[in-house]
Amino acid sequence: MPAIRALLALGFLPLQMLLLLLFLLSDGLHFIVSRLTSKTVDPTEKEFSDPACSLVVLNWNGRHLLEESLPALERAVRFTGKNHEILVVDNGSTDDSLIWLQDNCPDVRLLPLEKNLGFGEGNNRGVKAASHEIAVLLNNDMIVEEDFLPPLLQAFADPDVFAVSSQIFFPLDKLRQETGNTLVRFRWGYPHFSHEPIQDFHYFRKYLPVLWAGGGSSAFHRRRFLALGGFSPLFSPCYF
Repeated sequence: MPAIRALLALGFLPLQMLLLLLFLLSDGLHFIVSRLTSKTVDPTEKEFSDPACSLVVLNWNGRHLLEESLPALERAVRFTGKNHEILVVDNGSTDDSLIWLQDNCPDVRLLPLEKNLGFGEGNNRGVKAASHEIAVLLNNDMIVEEDFLPPLLQAFADPDVFAVSSQIFFPLDKLRQETGNTLVRFRWGYPHFSHEPIQDFHYFRKYLPVLWAGGGSSAFHRRRFLALGGFSPLFSPCYF
């Protein structure tokens, strides 16, 4: 029986490889056509040349995390000198998160939800409520560096950009499992998704192309995010 199963799996490989080749061919043709045809740029895209953003932080019973993450985020906003918005979406917390926020973060905008709607829908509500056309989604345990925002936002001067991901660093005593440098490799016809290490030579480029932008550390073109339907509830409690 194992031999039969192996033969069936191998017999399916040519079809998978054909599909992969078709996808690659389609991508190549799209690239060529897009470079040869003129493109009308939406006039509203001009605002992205020097944009303000909404920093959306999803929280659930995380007051102890907000005590560390929000002061760093407020310092990063002051560093830019721009009118960025910090929006905390509270996912029906039962701790004293809301009271602490009201007492200690008067400049932070609050969006309290009636119950825990999960990661995907909680962030969808935040993006819909955001005041600016770039939404930066941050987990409530992300401690940002003071100068993290300008590189994220400057990339949106390119009208083709949908999302820009941050580098992610773990505490020194923990393995760096996520980097932000995301890609997929095909092995025996199956996709394997991963975060790849950041190499020294990567720093010669301002940006690296990545396959996906993580939902807790990236900036998104708000209208495109919403046009795609946001995070799909199909995958809840995960997100995609």
